[in-house]
Amino acid sequence: MKTKKFKPLASLLLVISFCVAIFVVGCAKKDNCSIEPVIGALDDITGTWKQIRAEQVIGGPPTIVEDYSCYNILYSFNKNNVLKIVSDLNDYLGFDVGEHPFNFTKSPDGQIYHQLLINAVEHSCSISDESILTIGLEPKPGPLDLPSTSTTLYFIRTR
Repeated sequence: MKTKKFKPLASLLLVISFCVAIFVVGCAKKDNCSIEPVIGALDDITGTWKQIRAEQVIGGPPTIVEDYSCYNILYSFNKNNVLKIVSDLNDYLGFDVGEHPFNFTKSPDGQIYHQLLINAVEHSCSISDESILTIGLEPKPGPLDLPSTSTTLYFIRTR
């Protein structure tokens, strides 16, 4: 009867090949979902904005961060004061898909903080030099209100 000889070199090569395969798959670069923003006026919200992130604070730190950069959650503010929202994601932090009346009033003296009414409710809003739009999801608090939840939506201008 013939016995098989243990071949340590073959076993070692098999283990090394397996480890390299796991390393390559584990370190594969994620899809790069970044998009270059379209530069626009700091006091004009009209156009299309892509939601890239949401940050939510519930009662205090820590902050919950949701990355939406690989999804198409688009907010289109038109000149007729209608906000149209479309999304390829069903569950996200933001306003509901559909059409909403809005009113945008730019701040005086070139400031970046503006008044934004969506469905007749005031929300905090700003536009940065890098064409980043932020909108507070919860209604803007009054002078004596202390919100327990704060959600900020982040967008980049795409059109």
